[in-house]
Amino acid sequence: PQVRQQQQQHPPPPPQQGHSMNMMASHEYGPSSSQGYQMEAVTQSQREISIGSEPSAQEASSFWWNNSSQELPETTTLPAGPQQPRSLHSLAMPDELWRHYRDVAMESRRELPPADPRHKAVPPSFTLAFPLDVNNNNGLKRSSFGYPSSVFRVMSQQDGCLYCLRRFDNVRSVSHKIAMQVTEQWKSAFIQPQQQVPPHSSMPRRLLDHPALVGLEQCFVAQHRAVFFLHSYIRGARTLRDVFFAPATNGRLIRAPLPEPWIWSIATQLVSAIRVVHTATHPLACRTIHLNHILLTTPLSSSALSGNQQQHQDGRHLSVHINCIGVVDALEFEARKSMTDLKQQDIRDFGHVLLALATGTELTPPPTSGANGGPGNLQHLNGTATYEASLGRCEAFIRQHYSRELHALIMSMCTISNSVTNGNVNNNPTIHDVARVFFASRAFDELDATTVSMDRLSTALSREYESGRALRLMLKLAFINERPEFGMANERWSESGDAYILKLFRDYGRCNVCV
Repeated sequence: PQVRQQQQQHPPPPPQQGHSMNMMASHEYGPSSSQGYQMEAVTQSQREISIGSEPSAQEASSFWWNNSSQELPETTTLPAGPQQPRSLHSLAMPDELWRHYRDVAMESRRELPPADPRHKAVPPSFTLAFPLDVNNNNGLKRSSFGYPSSVFRVMSQQDGCLYCLRRFDNVRSVSHKIAMQVTEQWKSAFIQPQQQVPPHSSMPRRLLDHPALVGLEQCFVAQHRAVFFLHSYIRGARTLRDVFFAPATNGRLIRAPLPEPWIWSIATQLVSAIRVVHTATHPLACRTIHLNHILLTTPLSSSALSGNQQQHQDGRHLSVHINCIGVVDALEFEARKSMTDLKQQDIRDFGHVLLALATGTELTPPPTSGANGGPGNLQHLNGTATYEASLGRCEAFIRQHYSRELHALIMSMCTISNSVTNGNVNNNPTIHDVARVFFASRAFDELDATTVSMDRLSTALSREYESGRALRLMLKLAFINERPEFGMANERWSESGDAYILKLFRDYGRCNVCV
């Protein structure tokens, strides 16, 4: 009776809304619920505090600790239930992807020895030079552009970024004014508004920002009439000739025939790049669509070339880039050619690249015959007959091993007539006609492959986030636990107090990760 009288004089405070709901749930589901047991303990402690005149500090802290714990499930973002143990492998990216980025990083840090004479070929404003044309040891190799050239990966002293520096010697037709004009022509070109993504964007997108184009940074003349082209450096990139045509096979395909999805993937990315170049705000043409000027940023492994057609589990897929943008524009600046002819030549070269990938035969169309007769015309006729015979054999091979769509695409671009001899360019298909007729459905396949690749790379990135978070946590704990290098008198100071709690937590995290 005395206790009941005290309860009437000092009634307990009303419970919070969350607690009343939990108490209702405990009465509804009975005492078998764990939440009901916990709420009964909280209510009992609350009742004991309210009976006395003044609760002790330990009782008050115990009450508020139990009281605040009821709000945890509503505010925390951790998943409920027992946590599954995670292995060390689950905190890092896949092994194949990790090896790829390791090799790319090691390749990007290579440089020439200090005593190498090839350092003289690089302007003093660039450092960390390393030759990208490995077979060119003396720098006098004649390139496909007709001049002795050398290619280096360099680091600019102005911004510290890596670039690809291409040098051409003995060029007399390029002046400082021409170099600046070509650079400005490409860097000031933008994609047409109807080609932008999103379509109604107020900010125009630069042409060289297209993912399938290697950007031209600068073109300048220095060091005794040597012309330099500075392009963006794409780490780990190789040309299509180096990937699919090995020197040991005498210029033949490593694996013939190539899988048709690979060819369609390369063709879809190339047609996207050619389309934005031909429809840019300035009249431009690529003029470098060849096997040795198209880069592949994801080199295929030996298992893929030997017959495994499955997509890599690490998420990488084929990605191509048109290189040497603006080189032909500067070297052949004085040659007055029609822009229509140059665009038709791009489409014809595009068809011959796909023809070489499908058949392993690299064909070069014969030049246009001269206006006058004589031996020049005879040479042209002989070259045309040889070219047509080889093209017929390649057509039969494509018809036998590939689909009708790919056969029609390659042959329609390889058989484009020359505007000089035909006199009517309206019959030749444009890049828009090619994209609309042949790539209407294939573009969705490439979009799906790109989305899958992005999802897998995002998963690998999330694993690296967890790995970096664990590393930062271990480094923070290492600053507290076991530091005898600071001359502390007691080397076992972390065996007691708060330091011991952190040591136990470190061992707990390390054991859970390494299991």
